[in-house]
Amino acid sequence: MKHLFCRAACAASLIAAGASGLAGEAPAAAGVDIAALQRAYLACDRAATQRPLAFGEATECSIVSEQLLRHGFGNDFDRLLAWWRVAKLAAEPAAPRAPVELARR
Repeated sequence: MKHLFCRAACAASLIAAGASGLAGEAPAAAGVDIAALQRAYLACDRAATQRPLAFGEATECSIVSEQLLRHGFGNDFDRLLAWWRVAKLAAEPAAPRAPVELARR
């Protein structure tokens, strides 16, 4: 399911990128679903930390990354990185505290 979502987000991104190439400028931010790109980016990140990505997946994730950087963060990698750090922590469940609590006893 995540893979299909990534494909849909990538397809939309490729269409937007193709349109921008014809016009010679980036498409308006209103025409790009930033939230979908963010979800796809986090799904790619999660998948890449769990297993090696197949060539096609890595390509899709690269496209998502470039589109999010361009349209979501105005090509400012530091802003993308700051968002990713916060979003990744928010998306992950809290780590269990039992081992820490047991060690303190």
